[in-house]
Amino acid sequence: MGAVLSKKCTKCKIKKEVQHFPKNSAGHDGFHTTCKECHNLSSKKYRQENKEKVLLSVKAAKLKNRYGISQKEYNDMFVSQNGNCASCGDHQSILPRTLCVDHCHETGMVRGLLCDGCNLSLGRIKDSYEKLVLLANYIKKYKVKS
Repeated sequence: MGAVLSKKCTKCKIKKEVQHFPKNSAGHDGFHTTCKECHNLSSKKYRQENKEKVLLSVKAAKLKNRYGISQKEYNDMFVSQNGNCASCGDHQSILPRTLCVDHCHETGMVRGLLCDGCNLSLGRIKDSYEKLVLLANYIKKYKVKS
């Protein structure tokens, strides 16, 4: 039996070459039943009509994949921190972005939720206590006395 070279899209009803269909390993011929153009339009429409749902599911998937925690665990941490950055104490309401999940890059252990500034600062000094002390001493040395 030869390979399928073309097929008819179930949405637009136009017969097209198979390279115009997204791959689908579950499909009987290895391709989706709708062409890429129709598939993309359908996906775009769904995302527009379900923005909140899509954002929540993307965030939940990111939390689970990157940090191994659920949305509920994130929410529990948020509540236990009173919506504040675990480091500087700034509240979520004054921050331009949601609190970041802070984790140890060596162990993967989640430590808490941080504002973007604190999270980036920790990352830039590679979680080094020694570098943090040196930086604090540097700031202290040049601090303007009031």
